[in-house]
Amino acid sequence: MAERSSPLNQRLRRLLGTNSLNAPADAPASEEGRKHDSSLLFESQISRLSQALLDLRALDQQRTAEFAGLRDQLRLTHSRIHAALQDVDALIDAVEIQLMPPPPDATLFERMRARSAATNLSPERRAELLTWLTALKRLRATLCVAGE
Repeated sequence: MAERSSPLNQRLRRLLGTNSLNAPADAPASEEGRKHDSSLLFESQISRLSQALLDLRALDQQRTAEFAGLRDQLRLTHSRIHAALQDVDALIDAVEIQLMPPPPDATLFERMRARSAATNLSPERRAELLTWLTALKRLRATLCVAGE
């Protein structure tokens, strides 16, 4: 007798993954096939995630190298700023020494030398030195801010 193909039988065959209801041995094979398919899907997801992780690690290493380079540049800049600050401080001290009167506890020789240097400065030269001193102090403040 020919097997009738009712909608229920067709659906049952599709669920079992067999062509006939009389072949129960085919059902476990299809279950293994489904396990195999899900295993392949799982493996492909793992491989995609592994590749994404490798890409992220490579990007992280690249950024770490960039940060190391930037830190080196920052150290070099700080050392140059520090050297420039020392030079500016020396210039400020030299100008202030020329403009300041001798301290009260200075020796006679130091006072005579300071007075002769101070009296030798013309008012224009003194104003020029004061302008330079102001500019040097502003430069020092700017370098201090840049060095932070």
